[in-house]
Amino acid sequence: MLTNHPAFYIFGENTNVGKTLFARALCFAATQKKIKTHYIKPIQTGYCADNNADNDSYIISQDINKSLCKTTTLLSMAQAVSPHRAQFLEDNLSAAEAEKDVLSKLGECLIQTDIGFTVVEGSGGVASPTPSGALQCDFYRTLKLPVILIGNGALGGISSTIAAAELLKSRGYTVACILLQRGTQENGDFLRQQYKSQFPIYDVCDINTDSFYDWFTKEQTTFEDIFTHLQNFYTAQFTQIEDDIQFAKEHIWWPFTQHQNLPSPKYIESAYGDYFYTYSTPAATTTDINILKHAAPRREERPRFSTGQAVHYAVGGTQTTPQRSICMFQYDGSASWWTQGLGHGHPRLVSALSHAAGRYGHVMFPGHIHTPAIQLTRLLLEHVATPAQSRVFFSDNGSTALEVALKMAFRARFKSPPQDSSAKTALVLGLKDSYHGDTIGAMNATSPNIFKEGDYWYTPRGIWLDYPKVYLKNGEYIIGGVAQKNIKNISDVFCSTRKTSPLAQIYQSQIDDLFISLGDTLSQIGACVLEVVVQGSGGMQFVDPLFQAVLVQKCKDNGIPVIFDEVFTGLGRIGARTAASLFNMEPDISCFGKLLSGGMLPLALTIATEEIFKSFLGDSLGSALLHGHSYTANPVACAAAVEALILLQNTDYWKNKNYCPWDTERVIGISCMKNISRAYALGTLFVCELEDSNSAGYASQKAKQAIAGLKQQGIDARALGNVIYLIAGFETPQKDLNKMLDIVIENLFV
Repeated sequence: MLTNHPAFYIFGENTNVGKTLFARALCFAATQKKIKTHYIKPIQTGYCADNNADNDSYIISQDINKSLCKTTTLLSMAQAVSPHRAQFLEDNLSAAEAEKDVLSKLGECLIQTDIGFTVVEGSGGVASPTPSGALQCDFYRTLKLPVILIGNGALGGISSTIAAAELLKSRGYTVACILLQRGTQENGDFLRQQYKSQFPIYDVCDINTDSFYDWFTKEQTTFEDIFTHLQNFYTAQFTQIEDDIQFAKEHIWWPFTQHQNLPSPKYIESAYGDYFYTYSTPAATTTDINILKHAAPRREERPRFSTGQAVHYAVGGTQTTPQRSICMFQYDGSASWWTQGLGHGHPRLVSALSHAAGRYGHVMFPGHIHTPAIQLTRLLLEHVATPAQSRVFFSDNGSTALEVALKMAFRARFKSPPQDSSAKTALVLGLKDSYHGDTIGAMNATSPNIFKEGDYWYTPRGIWLDYPKVYLKNGEYIIGGVAQKNIKNISDVFCSTRKTSPLAQIYQSQIDDLFISLGDTLSQIGACVLEVVVQGSGGMQFVDPLFQAVLVQKCKDNGIPVIFDEVFTGLGRIGARTAASLFNMEPDISCFGKLLSGGMLPLALTIATEEIFKSFLGDSLGSALLHGHSYTANPVACAAAVEALILLQNTDYWKNKNYCPWDTERVIGISCMKNISRAYALGTLFVCELEDSNSAGYASQKAKQAIAGLKQQGIDARALGNVIYLIAGFETPQKDLNKMLDIVIENLFV
């Protein structure tokens, strides 16, 4: 977290290593330089008042200029035991509420503009528990201050200090330095060698029987060096960030970005849970870059979307001339291009990644297996695949997964490898507005649009159908342009009784006529390729699943393999474990990606039936599926995916079919706005489209002002032309989604 003054956590390698002693020395050094200092003890056990002689805040305040040093204890518990035990012994104390209050108050403390130096001292060690039982390194991760780690100078202290430092690094913290009492084991010398290229190690003499003042005086030069290092560490962050921004503007080529007149990029300092913590360039004004007045929420807590004044950093406690705007917390409204759901930096995913990276790194996959790939395959076949699907092919992204699926489908359809050019005229059947990625093969499987018009090798090879869209307008569900009086809510759209409705017969007749009109061309169709229910990049178009179901069955009746692209919609994104399961459709081949690894690493899968697999069996290598890439089934990505699938299974989006946390009344209200042509909410997804008489689609600028307003109010949203969408995290509370919709409504009125 980039605060408006130097602020650091003090974590201990364990308890009784001198955290409070070093905190006192740093506060003392700061006040000697006439810098207003704040010592914060978030959680204190064993004492109940700041004037208690054994209270850490009281200890810090002794022998110091009290006009320059403020001390604060945020939560005190009387019993001198670990916080996770103490909270059960206190009357009227809820651990969740107490911790929420601690983080909120801590966030308030960190944006004070009259403070020039802050230390926040933890309790016990890096992995000591909080009242709720969370590890301290996880509890404080939302704010991610840089860390001063207090090491251990005693025998065995090297191992425990390194363990603490590595745990902090694995949780995303930046270690500013390690401090320790020298002892007799020369631990500092070893640690300096261990971390010589990462951060400095400072060791001082043991305090023994010296008074604090005598001890500090002996080591005053060292503490002055430490304090100078911390000040330089703080200011260097901003210099580095601004250098990085300028370098990026000169050398990075961003995807889907028009670089002509491109504004300064947003620097993401860190991310955790559903949030980014972002920084903007000095060109930003105090009116367009704001900082939240509260701490970022823990995973189970609500965000605070209020905005406050821009804050500028100061060194030495004096407010500087406004030069830099400090970062703000922003909700990751696009789920980082649809990859997130469980939250950034989830501790269980981080742990799984770390274990697999240490055990495997990457290993060769063809002809080999490893535990993460086997575990992932088992989970997929048990919880994701259709009953007929039995084979899993690993790749690295959704576009590749789709191209693999095309190769599978074409072989199954045409039986043998193509022998001449005339046999290579395979076509696909799909829907207009579809999008399957940006590699040439995936592009050729979609109809012409803005994404392909500038590409030389794009050669559309298919037949793409108009399709009926589902949406809300003026509070009514519209399907295919017609109001549906019998559709009262989103669940009704997926009701199985619709399969025998008059509308189903209409769809059947339309598709039958299409197949008749295709004539000999029908024999060239090698696959039906569909984004299931929602076509994402094409404008978040909600396709009537009944239409897709009728089309799927017609293709199956004619021996055409069906491919479902669930790279965006699968794994709970739209309210069920798979989009296909919402309407009980069964494809021959399914593609998954994005959410698959919990948003940690690129990974995609193509899952096929045994019949498809057998199409590639033969005596020669030439009849095999000759496709792959060097990082196939990367163990680290697979391990993350295993943990992600286990976590996803426990969410409402998997447990409750058609689960949607977005407030129906607010969505209906948005659909009634004059400047909105359609709106809907489905699973984690909320969508609204602004009226645009120019029909510019993806190139439309209609949503630009509203998106800017959302970003200014703490929601990092993206638009698809004139379509605004938000994607909820799987653990985002419903009341927070309500607040976001209120902000959307406010900005749609602009």
